[in-house]
Amino acid sequence: FQRGDLQVTAAETAEYLKTGNVPGRPDVHEIARIMREHFALNLAFNGEDIGIINFRKFFAWYMRGLPAKALKSRAFLAETEEEMLNLIGELNNSKVVKKRMCCPL
Repeated sequence: FQRGDLQVTAAETAEYLKTGNVPGRPDVHEIARIMREHFALNLAFNGEDIGIINFRKFFAWYMRGLPAKALKSRAFLAETEEEMLNLIGELNNSKVVKKRMCCPL
């Protein structure tokens, strides 16, 4: 099953089936790492122009449940690879929700 925008691992699924406990959301460092990887793959597949436009919506999906409205707004204005990577870096370096949090299924 999926939890928000991130797939749940087999181990997390097994734990959920055993205990009924919903796994917590990954911390912002893990989210930023996944975003960088996803962004690189998106650029490789679509090229920079289309890749950046496409990734704007994914950026918003990754921010779901985080108090990062300003970052999300700036992501919709990003026009270069460098700008988008800087925004992901800001998330990784910010004090935005450093603890794990649960998000809706």
